[in-house]
Amino acid sequence: KALVREQLSTEVPPPELWGRVMQRLERETEDERPSWPVFGRRWPRARLFQAAAAAVMVLFALAFVFIAQRNGPGVLLDDLVKDHLRSVAKESGPADVPFTDPREILAHFRTQVPPSMPVPLIMDEGARLLGGSFCRLGHTKGIRFTYRVGPGETVSLYQLDRSDQVPFPPSASGRLYISRSQGPSIVLWGDGGLLYALVGELGQQDLQRLAAHMGSL
Repeated sequence: KALVREQLSTEVPPPELWGRVMQRLERETEDERPSWPVFGRRWPRARLFQAAAAAVMVLFALAFVFIAQRNGPGVLLDDLVKDHLRSVAKESGPADVPFTDPREILAHFRTQVPPSMPVPLIMDEGARLLGGSFCRLGHTKGIRFTYRVGPGETVSLYQLDRSDQVPFPPSASGRLYISRSQGPSIVLWGDGGLLYALVGELGQQDLQRLAAHMGSL
């Protein structure tokens, strides 16, 4: 009880005293704080912003390269070679329809390809048409005409829709020969809205000669 009376008898400080104490502490804290120039306080933020902007630029560049690799010409070339090799390795034969007339092949797949597609033909004496197949390669689709050339060599002639994702090569650039260290080589060319590719394990001169003897019906 005595302790309670002692505490109750203690004089209560006025309310404004706490406010004066806090103001004094704030003034002393500001006096002890180092006075840095304005640019000194802003410089770390500027450097951080520059570093973040540079990182964003690097990410955009890497994303562009990644997209280009996924949708670029190299992917289509790989798809052409894989499709050709798969067709050659099929036990049932390289062609889905064994027609020896390219007009019959195109008519068979007319609902799957643009109706205005011309009928391509390799007009070389040693080339014999075995049949055709519908194929879808990445962003494009079309017909694969399978030919037998020489002593048992199989060559695939692709007639594909040239989409916005596959803009190469330009129609006026002629034929592009792509030699590979292993496996089939490719001759590629464009004609209006169509893309043509000749794929086979032939020498450069033989493959280009076949491409040079292309005609249409």
